[in-house]
This record gives sequence, C-alpha cells and structure tokens, in this order.
Amino acid sequence: VWSSPTGGCGLAMSRSIGDDIFTRIGVCATPVTSSCALLPSHKWLVLASDGVWEFLETERVVTLVELHEHASDSAMQLVQLAARAWAVEEGDDYRDDITAVVLQIPLLFPPRPPPSPPATPQATATPAANSKGRQTAGCDD
Repeated sequence: VWSSPTGGCGLAMSRSIGDDIFTRIGVCATPVTSSCALLPSHKWLVLASDGVWEFLETERVVTLVELHEHASDSAMQLVQLAARAWAVEEGDDYRDDITAVVLQIPLLFPPRPPPSPPATPQATATPAANSKGRQTAGCDD
C-alpha cells in the first residue's frame, strides 16, 4: 500500500497495528485477535511474525522448541532458520521481518506444591525411670 502512485510513504501489508495514517487508503490499524485458555499440558507459547511462519510449519516449530531447555535458545534458532529459508528463496538481498518470542509456560505458571500430608497425631512420651528411680519424660536429669 503506497500513499501515492509515484512513491512516498509505503507499507507492504494490508494490516498494521497502529498505522492510522494509512486507513484512508485501506490499511486496517485494528488487529485481529483470538484467545484460548492455557491448560496444564501447554508447555510453550510461540509468538512470531509472518517472516517466521512463511517458511516454517507449525509442526517443525513445535519440534524445534521441544529440543531446547531455554526459550531464548528456541527463539534464536527460529530466527536463524527463517533467515536461512528467506535467503534460499529470495536471495541475500531481501527478507521479511523475522521476529520470534518463545515463552516457557511453566515459568509463567509454576506448578503448585503438592498438598501437605494429613496431620498425624503426636506421639506422647511414656514416663521412664531415671537412674535415681524417679519418673521422667524421657530426659536425663
């Protein structure tokens, strides 16, 4: 989308968050969003730009993320793989924006500690006789 036929300001997409200046020529500044409930089985959250998803399938991203212990390592590898794919497809002179954020969900929602075991009745000391024959509660005089 270009602001004039001869050049000037341009935006190479049809939707851009916050770019209200281009609404007069057809750009929607309001994002389309969706949500889902996080479940205990969810391990990772991957937020990535279309520069990542253009060449990396969801299944490959999931496999890659599972290989790493740290989310930052996963994000770095996603960006590197996407950049290589863009270079192969378009040459070294062009690539789309490539952004990846990987969150490890258990760090956001740490597991709850296991419930405490039920309280057991306290044992009571049985009086014992000390060396002088007096009853004690198990302690030496």
